[in-house]
Amino acid sequence: FQAQWRGFLGRKLAEKIKLTRKESWKVLYDYETNAELYFNESNGQIRKTKPGFLLDMLPRPVCGKCALFEASLECTGCFSFFCSKCHADELAKGEQVHYFRP
Repeated sequence: FQAQWRGFLGRKLAEKIKLTRKESWKVLYDYETNAELYFNESNGQIRKTKPGFLLDMLPRPVCGKCALFEASLECTGCFSFFCSKCHADELAKGEQVHYFRP
């Protein structure tokens, strides 16, 4: 029972830390370059690319073929998303219609 309680408290603490880290980044817009900038209020860092942990918080795309599973691959030609099962089905057809990247 105690292990479950400690696990629960640990997950709550991790979620609080994640939220605090997310709130420290603000999105700014540079009108001269027409680009978004990411500013960290806690340390003053400015970057042009979105921080990795913010990307991890975004919802993952769903497979465009079956719409049942989370997509793991994207076609570079048509920009469709595929789960691993649908990717295997596409490869089994033998036709090179899609060019995949993770």
